Amino acid sequence: MSIGEVLQAQVSDSDSNPKGTVQQITQAFKDPQPSRPFAVSVLTDGTNRVQVTSQWESLEERSRFVNSTEYASFRTQIEEVLGKGHSTFHVDLNEPILGSDGAATSNVTEFVQVYFASSRVTPELQRHVEAEFVKFDDIVTQEAKGNGGLTFGWVLEDQDHQDVEGGRAKCFFVARGWESMEDFQRLVQSKAYERAIPFMLGLEAPFKMVCFFLIRKSSDSADSE
Repeated sequence: MSIGEVLQAQVSDSDSNPKGTVQQITQAFKDPQPSRPFAVSVLTDGTNRVQVTSQWESLEERSRFVNSTEYASFRTQIEEVLGKGHSTFHVDLNEPILGSDGAATSNVTEFVQVYFASSRVTPELQRHVEAEFVKFDDIVTQEAKGNGGLTFGWVLEDQDHQDVEGGRAKCFFVARGWESMEDFQRLVQSKAYERAIPFMLGLEAPFKMVCFFLIRKSSDSADSE
């Protein structure tokens, strides 16, 4: 079991030093000891949305950090850089999202979130969703070029979503790495994708798909980009 932690925030359009912002985020994640793997990325559409993906071995490990003396300092650093409007969620993943083969350490990471009304999600539905995704993936990977790591799982916290019954959703989460944005775009325009996408659309659930460019990861040197 691997727990992915995803922090998202909107950086002000007036921020004249995005490099400095990334350096501050990096320092905040490197300061706690032992530090954990992380990756800082930005949304590919140029809207200044920053995402920090980090990883825990277990929820118990995260709980120990949250209850430690270092957590208050870490939280203060993050709020100084990103403000209090950032959001964080956690995902129980089938494979690590970071590391040498991790999806979030590729040049580009595709993130997909599929939302189901919390009231109707059962273990049986979760297994069905996962099985349909595997069918989709088996087809698209036959034609994919430049694809990297893949991981999927379920977000642990219920999410707000206006398009599901009751307004609260459980979310199926997928992260896939790519060498370039062109590799991702080539796949979604392919015949394989056309054949495979009905498996996902057949779930009849709202979804969101976005891509982020990698800016910095925990194994980078302090002055790298």
